[in-house]
Amino acid sequence: MSFVIYNPVDTVILVNTKTNAHSYKSLSAAKAALTRMTKSGVAESDVLYSITDATNFSLNIEKMIPVQNLMTGKIMMERANTPRSCSVGSELFFSM
Repeated sequence: MSFVIYNPVDTVILVNTKTNAHSYKSLSAAKAALTRMTKSGVAESDVLYSITDATNFSLNIEKMIPVQNLMTGKIMMERANTPRSCSVGSELFFSM
């Protein structure tokens, strides 16, 4: 089981800029990483973020946002944490 640190308001996953980690192997590792990111200034405050397991996050918590498909113009729903290269609302998706 892996754990993620996320902002409960917009459900965006907090990424550790030093290690590029999106998830952590244990709850204590996620808490320690959040503390280190708060002390180094990457995260504003540890009170603003929540920690949960990755399965629960993807099934129950992560928000869907509307995105306009650049090729067809239709509005589609995609997850808030979709990488730019995988988003149909990005020119990068169609140029790869």
